[in-house]
Amino acid sequence: MKDKYRQALSKIIHDTAVFELLLHNMERKDKVLTYNSTLYLDIVNGKNGYYTASNIADLLHVARPSVTQKINELESAGYITKIQSEKDRRVYYLSVTEKYGDIFNSCFGEGVDVDSEIISLLTSKYSESEVDKFFEMIDMYNNHFIEGFVKCKKSDNV
Repeated sequence: MKDKYRQALSKIIHDTAVFELLLHNMERKDKVLTYNSTLYLDIVNGKNGYYTASNIADLLHVARPSVTQKINELESAGYITKIQSEKDRRVYYLSVTEKYGDIFNSCFGEGVDVDSEIISLLTSKYSESEVDKFFEMIDMYNNHFIEGFVKCKKSDNV
């Protein structure tokens, strides 16, 4: 039974990596995005309006100036917008623009909203409680890997 689960988890990691590389390597007029840039956009998009450049630097354990440089590059290219905090005017929260969504969705065809299609597929086949459980499991899976890596990083095993 554990082998079946290990294979399924490995498949998730594999398929995510393949998708990321396909997305990066697809033919686009705009060749600004490096693979690293694509991953930064995924991070910002995952929690749109939540992260600052400093938060991302802390999350990834990299120098703040290098993250700021990457964010500024993506902002100049029109993929990210900075939203100034109303509480602290020195703080800027990051959001992806429609330009990012256009690249993501263009893989699937003109006018396709991938998120809506996936949600529609899930809700047509499974009950709301089953879909909620599925997303709860995804959160648990993701949190386990992030927390495990942070612990590993703190002990300097990486």
